[in-house]
Amino acid sequence: RDLLTWRGELYLELHRGTYTSHAANKAFNRRCELLLRDVELLAAAALALGAAAQGYRFPRAELTKVWRDVLLFQFHDVLPGSAIGMVYDVALPRYAEMIHELCSLRAAAATACGAAGGAGRRGRVGARPAAS
Repeated sequence: RDLLTWRGELYLELHRGTYTSHAANKAFNRRCELLLRDVELLAAAALALGAAAQGYRFPRAELTKVWRDVLLFQFHDVLPGSAIGMVYDVALPRYAEMIHELCSLRAAAATACGAAGGAGRRGRVGARPAAS
């Protein structure tokens, strides 16, 4: 009954101007998204080509760990650049670790694709446009 009610836009006078962009953070986020896509695509292709028979496994645990951190860093203050400095002290080195790990996973998946797809077959693994 005695609670205050606010109507209209909430304007905080002491919050004038914040950083709205951290270019490196945004670039690393996008790089991780693209690498995650690449790894998932290549890993699935490797399994479809029969790489499991040669010991390749889908890197589920590794991808889950990276996805969780990428999604955490997409939190509403981190990606736009309005988080406190300590957040970026943690996020930027972690992005570098994730990119390194994803590049290794991508290379392993691509190798597995080549080994599985090339076993007993002539040519390269990949899609070719149909002749018209």
